[in-house]
Amino acid sequence: MNKELQSSVQSEQALDEVCRDFEDAFKARKPVLIEEVLVRAPSDHRNGLLGDLLDIELWWRRVRGDTFSIDDYRQRFPQSRPIVDLAFSKFPTGPAVALDVIEGPHTGEAFEFSQHCSFVVGRAADVQFSLSQDQHLSRHHCRLEMNPPMARIIDLDSRNGTFVNNARIKDSPLTNGDVIRFGNSCIRVRVRLPPAKPAVDPAETLPAGEGGAQDSSRDSKADIPLEVPLVPGYELLDEIGEGGLGVVYAARQLATNRKVAIKFIRPDHAVDLEATRMFLREASVLSQLQHPRIVQFVELGSIQNRLFLVMEHLETITFDEVCRDVTPQRRWQVACGIVCRVLEALEFAHQAGYVHRDVKPANILLFRQQKKMGVKLADFGLAKSFQTAGLSGLTQDDVTRGSLAYMPPEQVVDCRSARPPSDLYATGATLFNFLTGRLPYVFTAQASALRMILEEAPIRADSLIPDLPAGLADLISKAMAKSPSQRFRSAEEMRETLYPYTSKGQRESL
Repeated sequence: MNKELQSSVQSEQALDEVCRDFEDAFKARKPVLIEEVLVRAPSDHRNGLLGDLLDIELWWRRVRGDTFSIDDYRQRFPQSRPIVDLAFSKFPTGPAVALDVIEGPHTGEAFEFSQHCSFVVGRAADVQFSLSQDQHLSRHHCRLEMNPPMARIIDLDSRNGTFVNNARIKDSPLTNGDVIRFGNSCIRVRVRLPPAKPAVDPAETLPAGEGGAQDSSRDSKADIPLEVPLVPGYELLDEIGEGGLGVVYAARQLATNRKVAIKFIRPDHAVDLEATRMFLREASVLSQLQHPRIVQFVELGSIQNRLFLVMEHLETITFDEVCRDVTPQRRWQVACGIVCRVLEALEFAHQAGYVHRDVKPANILLFRQQKKMGVKLADFGLAKSFQTAGLSGLTQDDVTRGSLAYMPPEQVVDCRSARPPSDLYATGATLFNFLTGRLPYVFTAQASALRMILEEAPIRADSLIPDLPAGLADLISKAMAKSPSQRFRSAEEMRETLYPYTSKGQRESL
């Protein structure tokens, strides 16, 4: 890394630390004035830092039910009105879920959520919803996930239990009027719904200049077809994937005869303004991440009121196919080589200011590239948008439970807190899986899985593979450290530490 780039990365890391300290002060109910933070920051970083600090402050003030207006902030920052206006524009005006503390040491406090978020309740210092004075709570007592108007609560194997409407629960949806009890505290759930609004035509929200085929018809939303529409310029082939918000098809681009993948937003989400905005925003992120180790974005478009994304299509092979009939040593060399390439993608993305948030084997695509193996990181940025478009469904099935093994503790505590070290944790868990064929935790239930991620150390890789170099097992343990500050400082540092264990690195050491 050249000195100029290294200095830039160090500056970004310092600003991240400033933002973390600023948010920690809010969590501790000892907020610091934004002006006091800005005056200590380098002048060329103040505008960007102001935007980040406003995002944090407005979120916390809204959650805690404070009364404030955009005019208050325009008066505080008269020279930065566009930044203030942008920060306020991020707050949706849709439904909200409120939690009112009606009994216990924190009676009278209220918290309101208008965006997707998840957080842990307990006495521990690292939790977002801290009720430190309630001694009957466990350190990590339960986890709530909000996606207004939906909400869900999961008990984290707490000592004294979590109750909804006087029934002890392990996992339960929440609705308006429900009463939650844990420790000595009692909380009432309030769901606020906005007035009904007309359906939204997603095509009308496409930003000027965004490509893609356009359909001239403007039928009513009731006429949105359930079948997948034909996209001019493409021949649809087979369905190759399906998720909560979209369906993915293999297709052929007629002009180039190359194979692509087209992801359509589902009809029931196509009329959801927030889902549409997130789809567009995340597509924009993908379009900016042009790198040989990241699946290529082709175009964004709309047809028959349905948004779609076109991306490159790869004929993938599995890791087990690649490593069939190889020696154990060759297996870990191949695994390390794959992960080094994933870290190249993450290094590029992190320097561009983006976090993947969902690194796991399923999002690492392996494919034949002439006589060599190619590696690309997929679904960059889309994982966040699809989770924020609906409850993340942590209890749906064993596959989802398996995905928890790649989630770092800070994302369990607060899904908004994912930063580059979160990707490194997930990358370490992915390497563990490639090497051992297992997950770094042995989960028995959803709730214990979350608690284990928060409180227990992952399995050591060399406890399952005795011949594995101790240094490689140490590398995984460092990447998966509970505290982000104890992990590698960057994807580049992790890649450089891992490289000697690749086949190429081994040859160079001879």
